[in-house]
Amino acid sequence: MRSICLLFLVVFYSLGCKPNSINTDIGGDSLAIRTVNKFYNWYINDAYPKSTSYYQVPTFDKLDATTYVFDLEEFNERINTIDYFSEDYKKKLVSRLENCNSEMRKIKWEHEPEPMFNIDACNYLWGNQWVGGQGENINGFKIEEVQVHSDDVLVIVSILIEDKTFVRSHVLLTKKDKEFKINDIKLVWG
Repeated sequence: MRSICLLFLVVFYSLGCKPNSINTDIGGDSLAIRTVNKFYNWYINDAYPKSTSYYQVPTFDKLDATTYVFDLEEFNERINTIDYFSEDYKKKLVSRLENCNSEMRKIKWEHEPEPMFNIDACNYLWGNQWVGGQGENINGFKIEEVQVHSDDVLVIVSILIEDKTFVRSHVLLTKKDKEFKINDIKLVWG
């Protein structure tokens, strides 16, 4: 049995996967914890290494010679592939980008905007909204705390770089049809 466990760990690490830890003393709703665990396992181990901004910053759409916005259709398609998110959270993310696009329309661009241009309504795009940073080598997470409030559950997750907390994600989940969906993610620094 011991050799089977050792073999499993060797194979797991050789595939580049890093087990993420869940504090077993946290309590809370196990379905909510499972949703958060699945989301961050997928995002940190699969999506984030491929592109730190794919699900958060779509390509530009040129409306005319001097007007650029972000491609809302592309963004909507990308966000809608994330099954862990509630419909309300998806709408919130789209609405936030619509607000950014409204501000972008007010500017006459001589050429396609450079990354990280300074418009207050768009500045949230220049850092990762779910794990923080701008491409750091995030290699894990740890669920630290769970707070249950009637139908909502708040899960506090430490985002890790080399086993040290980089930022904490406060993940709010809402129960709908006997399953939990992520309804908001707020990063808490320090």
